[in-house]
Amino acid sequence: MNVNEILGAVLELVITVGVIIFCKYLIPYLKKVAKESEYNMIYSAIDDAVKMAEQTIRAKGSGSEKKQAVLDIIDKVMIDNNINMSEEQINSIIESAVFIMNKEK
Repeated sequence: MNVNEILGAVLELVITVGVIIFCKYLIPYLKKVAKESEYNMIYSAIDDAVKMAEQTIRAKGSGSEKKQAVLDIIDKVMIDNNINMSEEQINSIIESAVFIMNKEK
């Protein structure tokens, strides 16, 4: 074996190890960061939509109407940004936003 063959084998090994590290650690980290960003965007949109519904829909007993208005807005935001969340997750965030809003009153 000459020096060029040894250097080629070492370089191949370094590249292989780099690819393995990238696939094992960096890709999951980037996916996690993207999910957190999506969650924060949806939470902010829901918070704004809840406040908008509270300001614009004033009729007594209109909680379901307000919630539907919020859901309509959030559906559009999710479609526009290609975000998928379960109905249960969305409902939990809505309830949280309503709780915080009522607590601030």
